[in-house]
Amino acid sequence: MGLDGNNDPFCRKPFPWQVEKQDATLLALYQRLGKLRQRTQALRHGGCQVIYAEEDVVVFVRVYHQQRVLVAINRGEACEVVLPASPLLNVSEWRGKEGKGQLAEGVLSLPAISATVWVNH
Repeated sequence: MGLDGNNDPFCRKPFPWQVEKQDATLLALYQRLGKLRQRTQALRHGGCQVIYAEEDVVVFVRVYHQQRVLVAINRGEACEVVLPASPLLNVSEWRGKEGKGQLAEGVLSLPAISATVWVNH
């Protein structure tokens, strides 16, 4: 899991088939994200709308019927993002499902190099 090509997409290392050589942390993340997608209809079937995209941060909402999923991705330093007013964000309660970002009163606090997923409840 998580192989790189050393800046050459055609020069990848062989896959490390021995379990002890694989990146267990990355595998566990993929498994958690797969399970989250499996049990969250908005991630499988929902439309997608970007509500914030500046510098190193993108925030989008996936909507399917009454279910909403908020995803924030930060490829830079730790930061705070004030979300714009949007009817898509009118949710009584968001629950963090993956990641360490915080959401309070329309302000996201995002750790450096991170992604966080919230689902409405």
